[in-house]
Amino acid sequence: MKGLSLFLVLFAANFCVSSAFQAPLLKSDLSTRSHVFKTMKMSNDWNVEKFNPVFGNDDKISFESGKSLVAIGAAVAPLVAFSQEAAAKGGQYGIIEGRTVSLLHPILMGLIFVASFYSGYTGLQWRSIRTIGDEISELKTQLPTLADGSKASGDLDSKISAIQNQLTTEEDAAVIATLKSDVSALTAAKAIDPSIQELTQKRKDLLAGDFRNKHYQMSAAILGWGVTTSIGGCFNTFARTSKLFPGPHLYAGAAITVMWAISASLVPAMQKGEDWARSTHIALNTTIVALFAWQINTGWGIVQKVIEFTKFP
Repeated sequence: MKGLSLFLVLFAANFCVSSAFQAPLLKSDLSTRSHVFKTMKMSNDWNVEKFNPVFGNDDKISFESGKSLVAIGAAVAPLVAFSQEAAAKGGQYGIIEGRTVSLLHPILMGLIFVASFYSGYTGLQWRSIRTIGDEISELKTQLPTLADGSKASGDLDSKISAIQNQLTTEEDAAVIATLKSDVSALTAAKAIDPSIQELTQKRKDLLAGDFRNKHYQMSAAILGWGVTTSIGGCFNTFARTSKLFPGPHLYAGAAITVMWAISASLVPAMQKGEDWARSTHIALNTTIVALFAWQINTGWGIVQKVIEFTKFP
């Protein structure tokens, strides 16, 4: 954003300068460019008809406006001149070739690399919420069934105590047998119930962390900034050198960009519960982080070259 702001400032500066001054013509050009000039006509209100290289010959400015534009142009002229010094090659792209814009790529990519770990963490936490739910469901199927057809769950100790009290007054042998069976089932459930309660509480805590939205938001930011920064780095290299440099850093960066796109394209299938899409999504992003870490060394070498061959801004 800083590079873009500086670019806009320089664009405005050049506009002011072009509006305030006439570009001088060489002697050799006077004969072929004589049609550019018109006879200057001055009236009582100090209106001056002049050639404007931006809008053509129909632009009319007042004498006071002209003086203001001259002042603005004089103020920003040093910025325009200084921006040309920052160019590493010819100044064709101005400040875009300078050190400030050139260092945006490695700085942003470093932040994206760190953000990738956070995105992975939030993604795994969200995955845990789903897998914990599956574990709880599986454990509940292992709970014994009571005589009335319900599962042995809830406050097991209270239920056991109530049945035992009922046994002390019950005389029917069949009912007594049923009650004793329920006591055995509830006692067996006590070995499973703590795990269910623990997982249930863990799932509640994870849900309170809002990891689903955090993962989506961070991943969307990585996708948008990552693709933009990746392509921007290639453009900046071309602006400075008029070519790209095929090699490990470029190939790894291109692969990461492609995998970002593929990973994002799997989201609809993941939302439908497709395990293959989830597994592929995780595998792709694990590979992305590995490639990121692997190319830090090559990227650092490029940063040193940028610092060596460019100037601020």
